[in-house]
Amino acid sequence: MRVVLYDDTCRQEFSLGPLRLGLTHSWIWGASLFKSLGRVDRYAGVKTWAEAFDFLKECGQNSTISSLEYWGHGKWGEVRVGCERLRISSFEESHPHYNGLLALQRCLSAESTLWFRTCETFGGDLGHAFAQRAADFFNCRVAGHTHIIGPVQSGFCMLEPGQEPYWHREQGICEGTAKSPQKALWSTFREPMTLTCLGKLPQDKWERERSKQSVA
Repeated sequence: MRVVLYDDTCRQEFSLGPLRLGLTHSWIWGASLFKSLGRVDRYAGVKTWAEAFDFLKECGQNSTISSLEYWGHGKWGEVRVGCERLRISSFEESHPHYNGLLALQRCLSAESTLWFRTCETFGGDLGHAFAQRAADFFNCRVAGHTHIIGPVQSGFCMLEPGQEPYWHREQGICEGTAKSPQKALWSTFREPMTLTCLGKLPQDKWERERSKQSVA
């Protein structure tokens, strides 16, 4: 089962004549395109993490989720639905997100990939910690970005369980430090590990980049 989730709360961010549109509308279009191309089996927009976890639990009832992409907003070490933040503290047993994350864990396998197509999530110290915790918790590959992403998406990184992050802690940061980032770089084709919003998981390119950065 290949699944795409997107944030359904970003609907009125700018005006186009009489219409009020937002990023949600572009994600709806993108998900429907992926479905028509046979690249995804199911997709849905969600307004809360609880809604997301319920949908994913339903998807994983009869088959393993082999690929899960989440399209929404992010920040260093965070993935957001609306104003609700998923971050490293969400993996603590006392956190309200924990049971939903545990249910998702059961829907994945060691061969699954969880891709956060969100801005900055894997950047800085918080991004390193979040990526490592997520990979170990879900026991599968997790992917994310260190830059502000849009139609062009730079700073792609992917981590496997038990690994330490290989990308530079300040990758994608243009103001501040890895410990205290203030501003992220926009994605461009000059930045590392860049793909487009229509790009597939860049497995071969990622393996070459990981090898190169690990040696450096």
